[in-house]
Amino acid sequence: MTKSLALLAAASLAVVPAAALAASPRPESKSQTNRAKTYKATLQAVGADAAYTKKKFGRAQLVDGKKNNKVTIHARGLTPGATYLWHVHQADAAGDPCAVGSAAANPAPYMAFDYKPVKANAAGNFNRTLKSKTFPLPPAQDTGRVYYVNVHLADGTVIACGVLKGSRKAASGPAKRTGGKGGRP
Repeated sequence: MTKSLALLAAASLAVVPAAALAASPRPESKSQTNRAKTYKATLQAVGADAAYTKKKFGRAQLVDGKKNNKVTIHARGLTPGATYLWHVHQADAAGDPCAVGSAAANPAPYMAFDYKPVKANAAGNFNRTLKSKTFPLPPAQDTGRVYYVNVHLADGTVIACGVLKGSRKAASGPAKRTGGKGGRP
């Protein structure tokens, strides 16, 4: 009987702290509030090329971290050895910024990254990663609309484009900003 009482007392002591922990509210996890946001785009042909192909010309990804930001592009199906330019842009108006003649298309690159011309390798591909501590730009310089990535020929002709999904919804007027430092998307 003494053993039974001792086991019962030990079991009741083990249950009390567990019940007390379950009843107390848990603070919000810091890892959830400090997570980076990831936006992805699939690059499709633009202009005359879009009429005869639906193939993907690569992909891009933008990681919006609390202190560091990174944009990565993997382009393929290009002319081997040719020089290309690529940029992140922010739409000027509602609509699809990748559509030919779209009023949403913005010719100015998003200034947070330091872009340089790239040369396609022998297979017609290129991969680049750029980092920035200044993304997004201050609200006064930020249009509040979707981000997109495009690939240009050396003369500036856009040949591939993709909207970064998850950044902002294309809508009329500026998109509603979510909380956070600098009006992050």
